[in-house]
Amino acid sequence: MADEQGWSVQETLEALVRKSGYSGRVDAALLGAITLTRYQSSVKGLHWEQYVEELHARQGGAEGPEHVVGSSNALVSVTTTRGRAA
Repeated sequence: MADEQGWSVQETLEALVRKSGYSGRVDAALLGAITLTRYQSSVKGLHWEQYVEELHARQGGAEGPEHVVGSSNALVSVTTTRGRAA
């Protein structure tokens, strides 16, 4: 989002600090004391049948797909998020 806004690294960090609810002074000491976690998300789509097959495979085949409610023509959107300390 910072790229889309044309923000510098400094402006981005200040905006994120403000977004967190902090209302004090944002200076070099504060920014240097911050420990952050960086998140990356990805969105993938697959057809319902593929989703049910993957769900069944992840469950080790213990349960059949009949417990999953949905339309056989639906396209499922799956978002995964991974976090790591930066």
